[in-house]
Amino acid sequence: MSTSAINTVTTMSISNVPAETSVPSATADTAAAASADRRKRNRLLTNPWFVGGLSVALVIVAACLAAPLLTRYAPNDIDLNSLEAAPSSAHLLGTDALGRDIFSRLLYGGRMSILVGVAAVAIQVVIGVVLGTVSGYFRGAADAVIMRIAEIFQCFPFYPLAITIAAVFGANVWNVVLIIGLLQWPGLARLVRGEVLSIRENAFIDYSRAIGVPTYRILWDGLIRNCVPVIVVNATLAVTTAILSEAALSFLGLGVSQPDPSWGNMLSSAQSFRVLSYEPWMWIPPGVAIALLVLSINAIGESLQEYLRPRFGYIADILPSRAAKRTTR
Repeated sequence: MSTSAINTVTTMSISNVPAETSVPSATADTAAAASADRRKRNRLLTNPWFVGGLSVALVIVAACLAAPLLTRYAPNDIDLNSLEAAPSSAHLLGTDALGRDIFSRLLYGGRMSILVGVAAVAIQVVIGVVLGTVSGYFRGAADAVIMRIAEIFQCFPFYPLAITIAAVFGANVWNVVLIIGLLQWPGLARLVRGEVLSIRENAFIDYSRAIGVPTYRILWDGLIRNCVPVIVVNATLAVTTAILSEAALSFLGLGVSQPDPSWGNMLSSAQSFRVLSYEPWMWIPPGVAIALLVLSINAIGESLQEYLRPRFGYIADILPSRAAKRTTR
């Protein structure tokens, strides 16, 4: 059906609907949607996995942010009288081989690990969402080029490539952020592309084009906002992956470099058999912190997946006004 025919049908349909019946119908639909949202929100807030995961994550993040208030030592303060000391009232989690307080380094190191995870995922989400949306909506040559680039990135194993890049450009926090963010976007781009390919076949996308909705509004309101569940769940999982990647690179001496603490380079002390066997206070705290934060973020992401299920309704808000304008011409 041609665009002019669709416009004619749209005009006739709108003009034949009495105002007094269309308004109550729209009001009823809005009320039903609001009621459904409230029920989903209540289920989310009573979900033990979501509540537990959110509580643990908030406690860890809050403790790391409040590190100056919770610790008596700076992370790099050296106590030569307490080298490799076991936990005590003076040092709650003991000290490392240089006499630095483990508890202080744990909290300040958490700041660094969380910063790396969030910043790397922000880069990954921006690149993945933009390229995935463009690829899925426009298809054709754009789709082919973007997917071939994604395949090239995915051909190389992440850790060997990341280790090589870190060794060439040096070990520091921002290099780690860029390495993780720029190497791990293809997975999200493919997921977003798949969602966009599915959503673009819905009638409301064709209707939006027919009545002249700008392409950027279709991309944002019709596609990206309806991909939010996939983006949110993938981003939460990506944060945990980024934290683990930073820990692995720092463990190998290619991530956050000493003396700055991170959970990864704190774990590097476990490379010594003596520390691993007889001084567990050096490596158990950062290991437990990583495990708790990763599990809690995963629980949050899985719980949000059901709550953020797409409704294909965001773009509907701009359709009535657009159609009404056409009827007045």
